[in-house]
Amino acid sequence: MRQWILAFLVFFGLFSPVQAQTQVLSQDPHYSEAGFFDIHICNWPDRPPFIMALFSTLYFDDVAKVSIYTPTGGLLGELDLTKFRAFKNKEGKPKRAFITNFDIPEKTSDGWYKAVTVMKDGRSFEARDYVIHTLMPFPSGMQPASNATDVPLPLELRWDRTPGASHYQIFVYDEWEEKLIFSSPVITDTAFKLPAGVLKSGGWYGWKVNARDANENILLGDFNHGTTSAASLFTVQ
Repeated sequence: MRQWILAFLVFFGLFSPVQAQTQVLSQDPHYSEAGFFDIHICNWPDRPPFIMALFSTLYFDDVAKVSIYTPTGGLLGELDLTKFRAFKNKEGKPKRAFITNFDIPEKTSDGWYKAVTVMKDGRSFEARDYVIHTLMPFPSGMQPASNATDVPLPLELRWDRTPGASHYQIFVYDEWEEKLIFSSPVITDTAFKLPAGVLKSGGWYGWKVNARDANENILLGDFNHGTTSAASLFTVQ
């Protein structure tokens, strides 16, 4: 019945395929009892385009294996459980996000990628993410531009709207200490005023902007495809 409704909506032009899929979903397929699954199509300036697969869970000690399957049923690969980002959820409970990058298959199609999570006690859970295979161009028009010197404070970072993007996130690095010192919330504007105290007079900094096509979408997950700029370096007065 769900597929018949989808075909009806698309045939009569009431919705695009993505809109129609969203309309008929009764619950978020990215979640299973084991955790949350998502895939991103990434276009970064320092490497060929790739797939980033993510599975986050509160039950990380109980996970034995997470296998990722393509829309055509082929095995994309397994998540490397030794590579993860540790954090806490809103209730303060420890959580891990297992993240593994894969090459984009030569022959692929838009559709549902599937994560099969096998627990150490033998239980198995499935979660899905709808993926549209497309690439987003790199962000451009960044101000201050790379190699700008003696930039006055306070500073507002600006960039051109990236085609296909609806959300952005900013990352600022201290180039002397070689570390990340600030990350913004996800925003929809193409300008961001840095809080006081992030930059210091005489400092040498770099900044990047990440762009994505969506944010927390029931069909596409956190987002479907995204990109990041090369670092723009600058000094401040």
